[in-house]
Amino acid sequence: MEIKGKISKILPLQSGISNAGKEWKKQEVILKQFDQFETEVCITAFGNEELKKLDNFDIGDTVEVSVNIKSNEFNGRYYTNINSWRWNNKNSESNEGFITTDDDDIF
Repeated sequence: MEIKGKISKILPLQSGISNAGKEWKKQEVILKQFDQFETEVCITAFGNEELKKLDNFDIGDTVEVSVNIKSNEFNGRYYTNINSWRWNNKNSESNEGFITTDDDDIF
């Protein structure tokens, strides 16, 4: 699924240690979608590879983000995560200067 919008906030980096003893890192980005009500959505970049992709983007950039949406149940409540796996910068009208974060284009 793709979500299009303008980056309105990049929240602080979060990190911790999982119950299995592994370190994790994530950063959340708030996009203002291009709909009638300019709805905001929070997208999570989870893990080192996804965090590297965010280095190419700033507040105000127009982007198209490919995401996976997943809900988990905990104590009778459901929590939904929107996790990114590709970021495309749509600021440029031509392909010149176009940024994509497909794995082949990262390095």
